[in-house]
Amino acid sequence: MNQHVGAALARKAGQLARLGAAQAPALLRAGVDTLRPSAATRGGGLARATFALFVLLPTLAYFLYAALWQSKYYVAETRMVVRDARDKPRAAQSAAGMSLAIQNSFVVLNYIKSKPLLVDLGGMTYLEARYARDGVDFFSRIGRDASLEDALAYWLKQAVASVDVVSGILTMKVAAFTPQDAATISQDVIGRCEKLVNEITMRSRRDKLDRLDREVAAAADALAKARAAVTVFRQANVLIDPAARAKSINEQIAKLTTDKLEIESSMATLKGVINPDSPTRRVERARLETIDRQIAELRKSLTDKGDEQAVAAQMGAYERLQLDEQFALLIYSIAKNAYQDARQDMERQQLYVGVVVAPVPPQEADGPRVFAKTLLLFSVLGVAWAICALFAAVVNDHVA
Repeated sequence: MNQHVGAALARKAGQLARLGAAQAPALLRAGVDTLRPSAATRGGGLARATFALFVLLPTLAYFLYAALWQSKYYVAETRMVVRDARDKPRAAQSAAGMSLAIQNSFVVLNYIKSKPLLVDLGGMTYLEARYARDGVDFFSRIGRDASLEDALAYWLKQAVASVDVVSGILTMKVAAFTPQDAATISQDVIGRCEKLVNEITMRSRRDKLDRLDREVAAAADALAKARAAVTVFRQANVLIDPAARAKSINEQIAKLTTDKLEIESSMATLKGVINPDSPTRRVERARLETIDRQIAELRKSLTDKGDEQAVAAQMGAYERLQLDEQFALLIYSIAKNAYQDARQDMERQQLYVGVVVAPVPPQEADGPRVFAKTLLLFSVLGVAWAICALFAAVVNDHVA
């Protein structure tokens, strides 16, 4: 009989390994059928006792707890998506843009499942006010003065979140012991998530603003130096604008040339009529010499290569200084405009949490699911008992 039972147990153990946990009813029947030959023996009684103690009794206890004592809980569902304020319509979005949107959704998902969210919500005070209220049974409520790690473990049982990698939509389900608490907690989480996504780009925008501020300061300093150089040039040369001075000299040369031509014309007209040594002729020749000397001096002051004070040399230096000033002014204008744009971006919200499905207080309780959970518990305990019973029988057979 023992050999027969041992062989049967060995066969059933092989069937157990092949069937797996998914075949719970078959495993239970296998365990019971295997032990039937020794039902009249002490081993059979022990098997029935262990089955009742480790399977039936816990199942009955859980059924009574779930049906009579366990608190009802309500689930509020929320669907949201993280969007950039500058997003284009979906048809115009690139793959990189969609990837960034999905990445932002996963950032929010990780935040929902993290300790910082609990701290931002208010820590244990917030959780105890909603999950340790009067009327919540002992096994369902959060422990008083629990650590942050224990609070996170409890929160992850109450909040389930996932991201659709195609659309980037984040779905969150929050359970609580009253409909209003479920909706309120969901709204609070949405508010914290929206603040988070706005802070994601805050550091980069702040760094950009600081960098542009330094660039504006450097450009303003360069512009001030360029203008100071122009001022020094004007003071050193006692000259406001070399171009205006060159124009004035040219006008003087033109006027003197006109006077010279008039004198020469007059002298040519009166030639042979008036004695060349007459006072009139001497005066005209003296005026002509003076005019020629003035024209030569003006032309020398305009284009003398050996004189650094010549207008031509001053104009070259002045134009270089003016070019430096104009370039510095252009750089300053560009830096200032970029700084103004960055400052506006700093004050503008970049990322938004768009709520696709807003949380509303549920009308019906989502649990406890008494019969489904009881059947699941019975199956799990039964499979575990069957495995232990089969291996115990195999061990006994080998020992015998």
